[in-house]
Amino acid sequence: CYNSASITVENSMTVGGIIGYETGSPSYLNNDYNVNTGTITGESYVAGIIGYAGTKFPSFGCCANYGTINATGGAVGLISNSSSSGINISGCLSAGSKEVINKCYVVDANASITYSIYDSTILVVDDVNIIAKSTSSVVHGHTTQELISGEVPEEFVDVVDTEYSFAEGRYPIPDIKDALPDGYWEKIVDYVTP
Repeated sequence: CYNSASITVENSMTVGGIIGYETGSPSYLNNDYNVNTGTITGESYVAGIIGYAGTKFPSFGCCANYGTINATGGAVGLISNSSSSGINISGCLSAGSKEVINKCYVVDANASITYSIYDSTILVVDDVNIIAKSTSSVVHGHTTQELISGEVPEEFVDVVDTEYSFAEGRYPIPDIKDALPDGYWEKIVDYVTP
């Protein structure tokens, strides 16, 4: 899925670029290859991909947020969750700017995050507050210059490098080109080229 629209929901929790609020059955929610370039604005649980993931053991792979996240309360750059659902995140990128943000990736005491990266030029260490169950849940920071070099980040080698499109002068993009209508891939490329 791809969102480029600006979404504003005043005085509201659970706002997301792809999904605002998700809960219920099935117990295993798999969301791969989601991209947000839109500005997402709300009160809290505001995220580029999903505002609130409430199913048990949701999984997100090869998702990327490049959009600005605005919140009057707390905000999350990529995926937000406050239940003990055991969210799994792998091969994701958070490169969006923020007005108010207190987490880069996820709010979930049972999270597992692997092979994921963020732009450390935009999101400083204090922004990257990750609560996770596993000591292996690590998100690696790379500068904007490193991310737009066209080189595959070390964390993506042999894991998701074939799932992303890399080119010098722009951010890596989940490889969703063939799934998009004509002209949309070019819009994403334009947006993620500083």
